[in-house]
Amino acid sequence: MARVRKTNERPKKKVVIIILEGQSDENALSVALNELFEEKYGEDTIVLFAKHVNDDGSKGGDITSKRGVVPEKIEMVLNCTTIMPCIAENSLMPKYVTEIVHIIDTDGAFIPDEVVTYRECEDEIHHHLYMESGIQTDNVANIIDRNHRKRQNILKLLDYHHAGFPIVNYVDTEHGKKQTTKPIVVPYSLYYFSCNLDHFTVDDPNLESYLKILRADEFGREFGNDLESFKRFICQDSGRVDMDYGGSWTYIQEGLNSLHRHTNLNLLF
Repeated sequence: MARVRKTNERPKKKVVIIILEGQSDENALSVALNELFEEKYGEDTIVLFAKHVNDDGSKGGDITSKRGVVPEKIEMVLNCTTIMPCIAENSLMPKYVTEIVHIIDTDGAFIPDEVVTYRECEDEIHHHLYMESGIQTDNVANIIDRNHRKRQNILKLLDYHHAGFPIVNYVDTEHGKKQTTKPIVVPYSLYYFSCNLDHFTVDDPNLESYLKILRADEFGREFGNDLESFKRFICQDSGRVDMDYGGSWTYIQEGLNSLHRHTNLNLLF
């Protein structure tokens, strides 16, 4: 027998948190993804777009490659710098979160170290270039270190697809971060653009910052108000990884695949 809700009970909100790396990602994807989850859970669904909060208060960046973030700490860091600030800013509670979707760029993280090669920096912007055959950079050791850190953190995050992600509040103490709430475990999934969003949407992995925003805006205007066209763009594109979730992540870790133009976002539909 179905449970009848008492008239004085508040219906549970459905909140979906979508974690993105930066503003260009939000400009390109937010309208279509908002519509997607309203279609999935109902029009009263609250879709929140969360970005990493940096030490200086600015937002954005890739948490998987951030210095100091290691697999043993990434759960706490993700809670403290991304998930809980997003929940607090919107005056919500963790118990309302229905699902967490995390979208990242692969940035060539899984390529062999030997295809990261030196090139002299031509200007103050292009310190490295993503190529089909490798990464050219003026700081080889830095990119190799970043790739190692990023892939270790990604592998840790993939564990939460099966176990769920525990939303926990922490406070600072003289002995470090201290957990103050019991975990609320919610479904979590991790998706990628390879080697980055711009590579997949406009076939250029090395856009300058102002062009990243411009192209993201154009993409958002083209597909933002037409969910079916957005789905077709993702699901019919030759760069989609047409496998199950686990298979898509196995594939992107092989050879140079994390440098090539791919996505597994099609699995979200």
